[in-house]
Amino acid sequence: MRKIKYFLLLLVFIVLCTGCSTEKKPMAGYVSEEVILTDVIQKLDDSATFSKYTCSGKLNYFGLSDLEVPQSINSTFDFVDSKAEYNVESSSYYLNVPLHLTKDNWLIKDANGKYSSTKSTKLVLESCIYQPNGGYLDRVYYYLRDDGGFYLRAFGVNKALQIVNPSEIECHGKWNVTIEYDKNGYLVSEAFETINASWDDKANSCFGSATYTFKA
Repeated sequence: MRKIKYFLLLLVFIVLCTGCSTEKKPMAGYVSEEVILTDVIQKLDDSATFSKYTCSGKLNYFGLSDLEVPQSINSTFDFVDSKAEYNVESSSYYLNVPLHLTKDNWLIKDANGKYSSTKSTKLVLESCIYQPNGGYLDRVYYYLRDDGGFYLRAFGVNKALQIVNPSEIECHGKWNVTIEYDKNGYLVSEAFETINASWDDKANSCFGSATYTFKA
């Protein structure tokens, strides 16, 4: 689909954001990346096999109509797993985050012995929602789920968020983002919103979310 560029709308939004809260305090209960590695990633079970997945989601882009930016998705797609490394063909509908995390694809070193930012699902996942040089307070936080897996969350990060579907959108703002994976490393949900986003103020808000269900 054609790339959507609403420069005047984005300019208004940026001006509005200057008056928004810059609060970046995380929710309590986050754990270290080492805990995620040892208690989640290294214990992932890769034995399950899925051939399809269903994505159900919604998107508001500054109150634009469904004809301008489709506001919902409820579709089933073929699932081609990518257990060895990140593959954009095996990524989420809105933000292109990995659909499946494994022990092998979490961190991958390149020929120079450095972790690859394009093949490691950890680094790709974080870069989709977090801009390392966006500000000294910007970072991501990991939270354990009660039934296994984890949430990855960012609070008020200053970023040009890439929303790749239903049309390619690059939206500048301060974002809250949450990505959730189950105990086997499969994507459960993705959610994103501009600071102070609200259904009651759709014209000045951008927000979206989607849930994922994998099927044999």
